[in-house]
Amino acid sequence: MANDFLLKVADVLDALASEKSKLASELDKVKTEQRRANLSPVLDKLSFATGEDPDKLESKLAGVSDDVLNIIKGITTGEPASLGGPGRNKTAGVELSNRDFASVADKDFASWLLNS
Repeated sequence: MANDFLLKVADVLDALASEKSKLASELDKVKTEQRRANLSPVLDKLSFATGEDPDKLESKLAGVSDDVLNIIKGITTGEPASLGGPGRNKTAGVELSNRDFASVADKDFASWLLNS
């Protein structure tokens, strides 16, 4: 009796694992198609600009993150992504020199690099 129950539980667990695997493969397929759709216009323009084969470019860009891909896409479409903005540091009424602003900008940039 207990053996039958354990077999039924095992069957349910197998069915759940199978369903999860199926959903994961479908999700991977959708992500791959979406990435190819985002990469297609970039490949055409980069291929034209560099003279490289689009297939070689696709293999080179296959491993880049979505953030990098979005930046490249923005550059090739003429709508670059914002990489930052003017400094908005509160100075509490203290006048800062260009050297002070440059120092703050360097620290902010280094922080951005380390935290990205």
